[in-house]
Amino acid sequence: MMSQTDLELLALAAKAAGDVSPLLEVWKGEYAHFEQRGVGWNPLTDDGQALRLAALLRLRVLPGKHLGDGCTVESKQEGIAGCTAFHDDPATQMRRAIVHVAAEIGKAMA
Repeated sequence: MMSQTDLELLALAAKAAGDVSPLLEVWKGEYAHFEQRGVGWNPLTDDGQALRLAALLRLRVLPGKHLGDGCTVESKQEGIAGCTAFHDDPATQMRRAIVHVAAEIGKAMA
């Protein structure tokens, strides 16, 4: 997968999920401000938002396929690549893998 900033990932994931937050457009200029205050939609940092995103998009969340490491997320949609994320924290792995797959879905949308 191409390297993308977290903001780009979130914007594409939001596109896949529908209009999840009126703050998303504002984030383009004030992302750090929202991050510091814990305001807005950010499934990269919020477990609940990540799981709701996975449920909405009907994603499959599995333990990693590589010797049990990481977290793998797959989409049921044809042509959408899955993602295995590796981080020290299992929750971070899960959230990041979910957002990456959601971003791939958003990217594939017309």
